[in-house]
Amino acid sequence: MKAYDGMYIDGAWRPAAGPDVIEVVNPADEQVIATVPAGTVEDVDAAVRAARAALPGGPPPRRPSARPGWPRCGTCSWPGGPRSPRR
Repeated sequence: MKAYDGMYIDGAWRPAAGPDVIEVVNPADEQVIATVPAGTVEDVDAAVRAARAALPGGPPPRRPSARPGWPRCGTCSWPGGPRSPRR
Protein backbone atom coordinates (compact mmCIF):
# COMPACT_ATOMS: atom_id res chain seq x y z
CA MET A 1 0.00 0.00 0.00
CA LYS A 2 1.24 3.47 -0.91
CA ALA A 3 0.96 6.25 1.67
CA TYR A 4 0.95 9.78 0.29
CA ASP A 5 1.64 12.51 2.80
CA GLY A 6 1.69 15.71 0.78
CA MET A 7 -0.56 18.01 -1.21
CA TYR A 8 0.45 19.74 -4.47
CA ILE A 9 -0.36 23.39 -3.88
CA ASP A 10 1.12 26.44 -5.60
CA GLY A 11 3.53 24.40 -7.71
CA ALA A 12 5.10 22.46 -4.86
CA TRP A 13 4.43 19.47 -2.63
CA ARG A 14 3.72 20.46 0.97
CA PRO A 15 2.63 18.54 4.04
CA ALA A 16 -1.07 18.56 4.82
CA ALA A 17 -2.16 20.85 7.63
CA GLY A 18 -4.00 18.07 9.46
CA PRO A 19 -3.16 14.50 10.43
CA ASP A 20 -6.29 12.84 8.97
CA VAL A 21 -6.06 10.56 5.94
CA ILE A 22 -8.51 9.08 3.43
CA GLU A 23 -8.20 5.46 2.32
CA VAL A 24 -8.24 4.88 -1.45
CA VAL A 25 -10.07 1.65 -2.27
CA ASN A 26 -9.64 -0.44 -5.43
CA PRO A 27 -13.20 -0.93 -6.72
CA ALA A 28 -12.32 -4.28 -8.32
CA ASP A 29 -11.38 -6.09 -5.12
CA GLU A 30 -12.22 -3.51 -2.42
CA GLN A 31 -8.68 -3.55 -1.06
CA VAL A 32 -7.12 -0.36 0.30
CA ILE A 33 -4.39 0.59 -2.18
CA ALA A 34 -3.29 3.95 -0.76
CA THR A 35 -3.87 6.63 1.81
CA VAL A 36 -4.00 10.32 0.95
CA PRO A 37 -4.12 13.35 3.23
CA ALA A 38 -7.57 14.69 4.05
CA GLY A 39 -7.58 18.37 3.17
CA THR A 40 -8.37 20.84 5.91
CA VAL A 41 -9.74 24.36 5.76
CA GLU A 42 -6.16 25.63 5.83
CA ASP A 43 -5.23 23.45 2.84
CA VAL A 44 -8.22 24.68 0.86
CA ASP A 45 -7.47 28.31 1.71
CA ALA A 46 -3.86 27.88 0.55
CA ALA A 47 -5.00 26.26 -2.71
CA VAL A 48 -7.55 29.02 -3.38
CA ARG A 49 -4.95 31.73 -2.69
CA ALA A 50 -2.55 30.03 -5.11
CA ALA A 51 -5.24 29.72 -7.79
CA ARG A 52 -6.23 33.37 -7.44
CA ALA A 53 -2.60 34.46 -7.66
CA ALA A 54 -2.19 32.38 -10.84
CA LEU A 55 -5.09 34.27 -12.49
CA PRO A 56 -4.57 37.94 -11.53
CA GLY A 57 -7.32 39.10 -13.91
CA GLY A 58 -9.79 36.69 -12.38
CA PRO A 59 -11.16 33.50 -13.88
CA PRO A 60 -12.03 33.42 -17.58
CA PRO A 61 -15.72 33.76 -18.46
CA ARG A 62 -17.64 30.50 -18.32
CA ARG A 63 -19.52 31.11 -21.56
CA PRO A 64 -17.38 30.98 -24.71
CA SER A 65 -19.53 33.71 -26.24
CA ALA A 66 -18.39 36.10 -23.50
CA ARG A 67 -14.73 35.60 -24.43
CA PRO A 68 -13.17 38.13 -26.80
CA GLY A 69 -12.80 36.75 -30.31
CA TRP A 70 -15.34 33.95 -29.84
CA PRO A 71 -18.52 34.03 -31.92
CA ARG A 72 -21.80 34.77 -30.25
CA CYS A 73 -24.42 32.04 -30.36
CA GLY A 74 -26.41 33.94 -32.97
CA THR A 75 -23.49 33.69 -35.41
CA CYS A 76 -22.70 30.01 -34.89
CA SER A 77 -23.16 27.68 -37.79
CA TRP A 78 -24.67 24.42 -36.52
CA PRO A 79 -27.23 22.27 -38.37
CA GLY A 80 -30.52 24.14 -38.27
CA GLY A 81 -28.81 27.24 -36.88
CA PRO A 82 -29.12 30.82 -38.21
CA ARG A 83 -26.56 30.30 -41.00
CA SER A 84 -27.58 26.78 -41.91
CA PRO A 85 -28.70 26.20 -45.53
CA ARG A 86 -31.44 23.92 -44.14
CA ARG A 87 -33.48 26.84 -42.76
